[in-house]
Amino acid sequence: MPSLEKTQVSSPITLDVGGIQFKTSKETLLNAKGSYFEILVQNMMNRLSETVGDDENEQQTDSALYQFIDRDGTHFRYILNFMRGIPVVIPTNIKPILKEEISFYGIQGMDALVN
Repeated sequence: MPSLEKTQVSSPITLDVGGIQFKTSKETLLNAKGSYFEILVQNMMNRLSETVGDDENEQQTDSALYQFIDRDGTHFRYILNFMRGIPVVIPTNIKPILKEEISFYGIQGMDALVN
């Protein structure tokens, strides 16, 4: 059985954004301080701590590291890449849509890219 600490660091987190799946790390999500994702990771870690010691640990761990987000996932890759520290160039035609998503997720610093 993997330890909680090792799981928290090494296991990928799956975000299902409007039916499109993205895999990322806890560290990437925590790059967005004070955002939706910081709270999301805290909740995931709480769920994981509850599964330690259970017989169905692997399945529960996978479930704890999966999150459905009821938003349009079409342009989420721009947000995720920004949190990864990858330079992001946003096409002009999607800036209004992305501005709304950035506001929803509370991503500080990214708003300059859509104004």
